[in-house]
Amino acid sequence: MIDRVGLTERAGLTLARLGLAPPLFPKPLFDAYGGLMAARVVMAAVSLGVIDALRERPDDAAGLAARLDLQPEGVDVLLSALVTLGYVRLRGGRFRPTRQARRWLASDSPQSLSRWIGTFTYDAWDSFGELERVLRTGEPLGLHERDPADPYWERYQHGLVDLARLTAEPLAQTIPVSGPRTLLDLAGGHGMHSLAMCRRHRALRATVVELEAPARIGRALIAEAGMEDRVEYREGDLFDVELGTGYDVAMANSVLHLLSAERCVELLTLARQALRPGGTMAVLEAERPPAGRVGSLVSALTSVLFYTLTTTRNWKADEVRDQFERAGFRDITIKRPLMLNGSMVVIGHAP
Repeated sequence: MIDRVGLTERAGLTLARLGLAPPLFPKPLFDAYGGLMAARVVMAAVSLGVIDALRERPDDAAGLAARLDLQPEGVDVLLSALVTLGYVRLRGGRFRPTRQARRWLASDSPQSLSRWIGTFTYDAWDSFGELERVLRTGEPLGLHERDPADPYWERYQHGLVDLARLTAEPLAQTIPVSGPRTLLDLAGGHGMHSLAMCRRHRALRATVVELEAPARIGRALIAEAGMEDRVEYREGDLFDVELGTGYDVAMANSVLHLLSAERCVELLTLARQALRPGGTMAVLEAERPPAGRVGSLVSALTSVLFYTLTTTRNWKADEVRDQFERAGFRDITIKRPLMLNGSMVVIGHAP
């Protein structure tokens, strides 16, 4: 068999030595070296207010540095990198954010990811620093064991709100219920998925079950949305708190990937018992593809992060289906909406 990749690389190296082509930049070097630098450039541009400042008023490097109390030479090289990455452009001697940056990185955008990228990614960065140790020892960092007063919870939950802007509405549209009146949202955190469901179904009232810190933050967010009369919180551990019964629909979004298979079945069983007969259960999860298959890059990489935090990972579709079956659900379906690319919505019904 002809090694076409090898031939191409050798031809490229020959042309580069002759001055007829630029030197090659191997993919592993980009992933392991360029990728980490690109990440920190974007993180710094958001956390230091560079994107917001240029959104407010385009400027040159020196002017921007003075406004943000940064080093002019440093701002100059940062802006050059942002131009190359496609987040900033130079026009008339002044830098301004591109459409991509205005949409996703500016804090005043309805679709902004600024709190996730400018705050919580630093926590993720620190977590990945422990990856090798966790792979050797199997001892995870932990995630939900932190003190309720730890500032981490604010960074975590407000960052998740940014991500929920991408998923809440498509999820609400995907769950097949008609005229539901009661919703149980297990580990619903910030409450944005319950909020989207209540906005879609006018008679619906939601109960979010959460730990103390995310429940406190979620109540404030729901009050800010003016929906505290329709979304209430019940504090406690998912496996210990009294959930109630008779719900029309239940959700456990982005929860199963933090649990072992047995705990997933246990949680789904508790949800089934809380539903009325024929009630609907739905979970949103990033999908891990079958072994050897290429799948969502986000799912593949977050699986590594989850393993570092809790020694768990994203689940395959057939694994979640099996968990639903073992928990006693029937008529199980798996949906992959285009607006939730790389994720799956698994739906089952209580018998």
